[in-house]
Amino acid sequence: MSNLYGINDGLSWEELVRTNAPLQEFSMPKKEDLLTIIYTSGTTGTPKGVMHTVGNFVESSTVLLNVIDVPKNSRSFSYLPLAHVAERIGAMNSLFLGSSISFFQSLETFASDLEKTQPQIFFAVPRIWCKFQENILATVPQKKLDFLLKIPIINGILKNKFKQKLGLKEAVYILSGAAPLAKSLVLWFETIGITIHQVYGMTEDSVISHFNLVGKNKPGTVGRALPGVQTKLSEEGEICLKNNCLMKGYYKAPEITAAVFDKEGYLQTGDIGEYDDEGYLTITGRVKDQFKTDKGKYISPAPIELEISKNENIEQICIVGTGIPQPIALVTLSEIGLAVKKKLLTNWWSLVFSK
Repeated sequence: MSNLYGINDGLSWEELVRTNAPLQEFSMPKKEDLLTIIYTSGTTGTPKGVMHTVGNFVESSTVLLNVIDVPKNSRSFSYLPLAHVAERIGAMNSLFLGSSISFFQSLETFASDLEKTQPQIFFAVPRIWCKFQENILATVPQKKLDFLLKIPIINGILKNKFKQKLGLKEAVYILSGAAPLAKSLVLWFETIGITIHQVYGMTEDSVISHFNLVGKNKPGTVGRALPGVQTKLSEEGEICLKNNCLMKGYYKAPEITAAVFDKEGYLQTGDIGEYDDEGYLTITGRVKDQFKTDKGKYISPAPIELEISKNENIEQICIVGTGIPQPIALVTLSEIGLAVKKKLLTNWWSLVFSK
């Protein structure tokens, strides 16, 4: 019988599993062999199949494990779709480390499953951090929290309790990515003893781009370029990069593939950013996100949305304005916001736009 891992002639798959018989032969894949096709989300257009080779994933994991000090035989927690590149790379890292992977049972048990697992490394998207904050503030309102954190002994007890309850008590590296995370939220978690490292990567570059690392964390940025990554900014400020694990192209889409690389072979990310004097990158928007109002003013929504999202009363925010005199903010209130009096919300809203 032939399978992905090797050959065991004469045994069916069921017999192989039942007898736990060792493989007689092993077929080692080549680095250039196609390993997977990961489809993009389609939020900026039709989903595209990103082709990655065995060598790309090995390179990605090698780079990450060289800069992230995660112990072998550690615990990881999987909750993103397995079609997501971060989850795929995370699974590969776990294999290299001999780590166990725990999966949450359902949305209802997510929090308790994470608390039971207590992973050493944890990656989350901004939505998760917002929900964590909401849950904490629903239990301990901000004014009370500020007061308790000023008391030395209570401070330590409270921080340990929060980390235990969130499942992060043993985490040595906590990451956030996939979308912008407000600096104010990163700093808020710092006050309760949780250090979030914002990172930046794409399906097309095997997530090897920019990371904030332990001891080299700069809130508000997505960190510095990882080893082996070459970067530049176009005239429009678009982030372009090269690494040793760029995709081999989009599946059955050679024209789209050619369009995403520039003449020097750099991947054009579609994100606009800027570097500070220490080499830390800040994402400031998307190339295609800008729109023009009827008054002829160009608007970049990302910075405005990030500013508004600082308020815990806001769960989701989207700035639109194409074809109308001035932009409109579409807002969904959080559970905390729904309990706030309308007048207070209106006063805060006026304050934001008076700046």
